[in-house]
Amino acid sequence: MTTLSHFLISITNWWAKAGVFSKGATLTLAILVLLSCQDDTGDVGFKNPNGDFEVFVKEFSIPSKTFLMDSITTSYGYVIGPTSTSAGAKTVSPPRIMVGHSEDPNFGKTTATGYTAYWPATYPSYGTNPGVLRLRLNLVFDYYWSGAHTDTDEQLFEVHELLDSMITYLPHYSNEPQRTGRLLGSGKRRISPTDFDTNIKTNGDPATVADQIIADSVTIELDDTFGFELLALAMDSVGDNDQNYTRFSRFRQKFKGFAITAPNADKIIGINLEHTQTRMILDYQIDTTKYQLYFLLSPSGQASGIAEYMSYTRLEIDRSGTPLAGLTTPYQDFEAPTGLRYVQAGAGITTSLDFSEVTEYFKNISIKALSVAELRIESDQQDQAPLSFLLRAIKPNNREIRTTTQNTDITGDPYSGVDADFVLRHQIASRADGGYLSPYYQAEILGDDKSTFLLAQANAFDSKLYTGYMTNYLQTELDGDQSEFLHYFELIPYASITTIPNYAPAMSRSVNGFYFPPDKLKLKVYYTTPRIKEQ
Repeated sequence: MTTLSHFLISITNWWAKAGVFSKGATLTLAILVLLSCQDDTGDVGFKNPNGDFEVFVKEFSIPSKTFLMDSITTSYGYVIGPTSTSAGAKTVSPPRIMVGHSEDPNFGKTTATGYTAYWPATYPSYGTNPGVLRLRLNLVFDYYWSGAHTDTDEQLFEVHELLDSMITYLPHYSNEPQRTGRLLGSGKRRISPTDFDTNIKTNGDPATVADQIIADSVTIELDDTFGFELLALAMDSVGDNDQNYTRFSRFRQKFKGFAITAPNADKIIGINLEHTQTRMILDYQIDTTKYQLYFLLSPSGQASGIAEYMSYTRLEIDRSGTPLAGLTTPYQDFEAPTGLRYVQAGAGITTSLDFSEVTEYFKNISIKALSVAELRIESDQQDQAPLSFLLRAIKPNNREIRTTTQNTDITGDPYSGVDADFVLRHQIASRADGGYLSPYYQAEILGDDKSTFLLAQANAFDSKLYTGYMTNYLQTELDGDQSEFLHYFELIPYASITTIPNYAPAMSRSVNGFYFPPDKLKLKVYYTTPRIKEQ
């Protein structure tokens, strides 16, 4: 009697549940697998009653190299659209700037400064002799943190004014500084990583009702002189001067934005720009009546017809004294003295994967049906490692492959379009948050569940093992023209914002890092081929 292995049973069930194939295709492949057993107990663990097919298991050690990407955009706001005159769309979540400082023996010292514009969200009540009562800025934490695990009882936060307006229709990058002026105010707040993690779980629990959602914040008292300047502009209604206050494009020429820092911090934290309580409040008085003006830090959307960026984080990184001290030139392969491979979000450190051996191995196997192709990384536990990674296709020189192509419209003007043939040939993902010009901008591959491939932690917040299934993608590549096979990929830290709101996608707005031994990066492929019979 032949006993089917648990592996094959689970795989055929998995195919069906994942929707990897149609029902007919699933049944056909399941039959193929059942027929693919060998005469003796085979690699997959059961005795074969039929000698027409053979099942093989091949494990590849995937070569890898660490390299430094160019500057990473950390902007949040509105991105310019496909043409220079289109309004574009809001960038991907989370709506975060980062502030603070962290030190890591592998990744070095990182200092984060948040830059943001702000805009008037309410209109003034006019009157004679208005007076400022109080001006304060409230910043709500989004519970993202990286750095020291200990509590900081009184973390200092400071706000400086920007001396130049940030360009609002182009992205801003993590290595881009801004000129700052006077200190406008400061405030202190206790920062507890334990409380942050607890609040993340509480707020993410479906059983938590709306009025039980926790929002921690720091309140910063701002200079009265600055308050008088804001109020004076709001009260100036001579001619069309009221538009200096009501129109963001004119308001930002006078009030250019803030630089927010956390001096002497031992951790980096995230600030939620779109929380309803993240705002600047100006209390003022006319005669005996008190009023308030609100100013928001979220994207205003007021710049009619023009995309606008509102905020970004600058990251100053010192890697001296770390294994990455020599990592200075973008896009060049780097071998750390530890022999390990490294990835760090925000800083642009990533690792390339070379799949050349895979295509070389299969090029002479003309007929093959892949049952499972599992990519995995094993390493030590690292508490602040990214939750998962994308695989983004790159060229041999480590530059990213784009899935856009240049076309010409009926007037002869150039425009960017989707390279549909490339996308279909290679099963490129089309995620809603797949890049600023989503969905077809960067070449990120599909996983076996038909969504973006994720090399994810096998267990929640356990970074010792990352796994991901790329069976369908690899089968499509191997069935295609071998000259078009995508050989090289880079690991991009990623987490779904809808399920894990304290992390960030695609290298932006987080600083989580991870390292691993190169010999622990494996691709295991189970495949079936016809048995060659002697005539």
